[in-house]
Amino acid sequence: MNFLSSRGVPGFNIKNMKNVTFFFLIFILFIPAGIYAKEITPAYDPFASGSFLEREETETPEPSPEPTYDTSKDDADMVFIPGCPFTMGTDDEDAIPNTRPAHEVNLKDYWIDRYEVTNAQYARCVEDKYCTAPKDLTSATRPDYFTNPDYADYPVIHVDHYQAAAYCKWAGKRLPTEAEWEKAARGEESLRYPWGNELPEGIPAQINLFESGDTAPVTSFPEGASPYGVYNMEGNVWEWTADQYDEFWYSSSPKDDPKADFGINEYVIRGFSWAYPFSIYDITTRNAVYSLNHTYDLGFRCAY
Repeated sequence: MNFLSSRGVPGFNIKNMKNVTFFFLIFILFIPAGIYAKEITPAYDPFASGSFLEREETETPEPSPEPTYDTSKDDADMVFIPGCPFTMGTDDEDAIPNTRPAHEVNLKDYWIDRYEVTNAQYARCVEDKYCTAPKDLTSATRPDYFTNPDYADYPVIHVDHYQAAAYCKWAGKRLPTEAEWEKAARGEESLRYPWGNELPEGIPAQINLFESGDTAPVTSFPEGASPYGVYNMEGNVWEWTADQYDEFWYSSSPKDDPKADFGINEYVIRGFSWAYPFSIYDITTRNAVYSLNHTYDLGFRCAY
């Protein structure tokens, strides 16, 4: 006999009531539990995306201990420069006019190469066919400067602005702005020289001088490192920056992350070189060179 009328579910009879009872009990026991679990799920999940903890961490990040770019190409040792204001330029009346006035600049966090780019590093870019060879393979006194492994850890020279920028791009980086370069050189206290505010007497151990007659290894002169530990920011070679040159830029440059771009082909170089007498050195000194120029005392380093 059918349990239901002919309008009911066919085949549903008293004989299979045990099955119905079993599934009914399962429904009673588990479905409310699921509803209850759903009801006690907290509206605030501290590990959910956008939570207070995540926002707090985003608002006050810890400096990364390592560069976030791929360092495998150039194996460069980089230095982290924390973002904060510093004084750029000088108000010294005896200083070159293009270094005045002193003005506050605020930079974001960035990284910069501890050492100038070497012959060996640049050669790897040439081998990858991304860079072109230096325009001259000699130095002031060495006829085989770029190709001789004895000078592998010396700064690459005779590269123009475009070659320097291409290398940095190949390495996953860029040329530093003039402001980034100066902050890395003089620190937050805006020293006159990387090592302090005084010139040492006699032949100093801080810098590669005119008396040497040529470039030195990029790891030379640790006594002259900047407050951040960046080497040879004075002496050895001039260094290309990303900024185009304007004599009066300091009078109108923005406070935050300035970069001079006027659509011209003359770029700022910084740092002096071994080819100048020590008496005129000053970390604020600015020089300008046409983008296609190259010489035996001009190199570069990269930033990120």
